[in-house]
Amino acid sequence: TIPAVPYMLVFFTLHPSFFYFVGICAALVFVLGSMLFVAFCYPSEKKHENYMLPMFMNLFGARMWMVVHLANDWLAATWFFFWANAIMTAGSLLLLIVAVGIGND
Repeated sequence: TIPAVPYMLVFFTLHPSFFYFVGICAALVFVLGSMLFVAFCYPSEKKHENYMLPMFMNLFGARMWMVVHLANDWLAATWFFFWANAIMTAGSLLLLIVAVGIGND
């Protein structure tokens, strides 16, 4: 994920457009998400406590889907990476379709 930020900056500088701006923003969000994943799930000598579930429960309330899908930080990070990859794949396909449509092979 980290190499995506400079690549998107280069493309945005050469061809400023809304798509590249969204790409930069998405890359930054996913890099920060990866950083939080490592910070929350990295093994240490201290007793591990969950950070994500209490944070989301404070934000959205205690909903059953949240307790099931975000039961621990590993599971929350796995869901984050799943949706991050799905969004970035859809965005890449959209950019490919737009590039082919305007003739930039």
